[in-house]
Amino acid sequence: MPDLDVVERRRGGLEKWLTAALPGDASVSLTPFMPASSGFSNVTLLTEMRITDAQGTVSRDVVLRAQSTDGGLFPDYDLRLQYDVMAALVPTEVPVPDVLWFIDDPEVLGAPCYLMEHVKGEVASGFRPGFHGHGLFFDATVARRQAMWFAAIDVMAALHRVPVAGLALPTSLNPHLTGEAALHGLLDAIETQLSRARVEVPLLHEAVRKLRGSVPQNVPVALCWGDARPGNIIYRDDEVVATLDWELAYVGPPEGDLAYFLLVDEVVAELNDVPRLPGLPDSESTIAHYEQKLGRPVSDLAFHTVLQALRMATMLALTVALSPSQLTFPPNYLTDNVAMRRLSALMD
Repeated sequence: MPDLDVVERRRGGLEKWLTAALPGDASVSLTPFMPASSGFSNVTLLTEMRITDAQGTVSRDVVLRAQSTDGGLFPDYDLRLQYDVMAALVPTEVPVPDVLWFIDDPEVLGAPCYLMEHVKGEVASGFRPGFHGHGLFFDATVARRQAMWFAAIDVMAALHRVPVAGLALPTSLNPHLTGEAALHGLLDAIETQLSRARVEVPLLHEAVRKLRGSVPQNVPVALCWGDARPGNIIYRDDEVVATLDWELAYVGPPEGDLAYFLLVDEVVAELNDVPRLPGLPDSESTIAHYEQKLGRPVSDLAFHTVLQALRMATMLALTVALSPSQLTFPPNYLTDNVAMRRLSALMD
């Protein structure tokens, strides 16, 4: 992965590329990069872009995301996917940052990267003890917690109301999939991940088998976020001003996003050994609110909850198997973690 030092050394090359991409005699300069966040899949940096032409200089705060050179947890990681999904959503009701340029020339930064608008606001913490234990939701009044919670559900429902066939999606996302085919595709991807992790956890394979035997029929599909959770939302004045991290987006039954959102809420509290924040809407009222905004009742939510717990447990298995050697985990963590316990309970 191109780290901060590497990107900073190549800043001049990026400025030249951007200058060439602009019309006329405009030139681009970038302030030194500042880290925003990082993970296995990409590095995220902040900078101020200054565009100078005959009329003067205009500044804009932007975010740079660069792809890992080794793929991290995803050997076929596609940075272009999240860029294209956000570009497709710009004209919809779903708030996303403006995407500016995608750069796939390896001579610029050494890896694919893109620039997007830096949306100012607040994000729920993803660090221990999680959003139930500190940060935006923890510090808010009960009324504000409820407002932010339902604002997230509103955005999720808005996403799922968008006719998927009308979106300019990347070719890797097939808008014509049936719900049944989409779900089998998700299970295929999970089996591929388990094979790559080279872990033999019977519960995970049993969950795949059971889910394959009970895939719902004749269900509608939508563009799904794939990682719908408070940590991927930028809030301002308790409203959602941007949704982030579309790297796991897929076409499938939208109930998967709802199930994942509810599951993350439960798992984050248990993982960090903190109580769920008082005043947050419960699952029943959350589902009712989502149904009202979506315009139809949800279906097969129990199936989707098991599937999302399986996705989560599989990702943890990948993390344990493929993490750098300097990262250590508790004994038996592969089989005794919050996602595995949740999956086991759901299957029982």
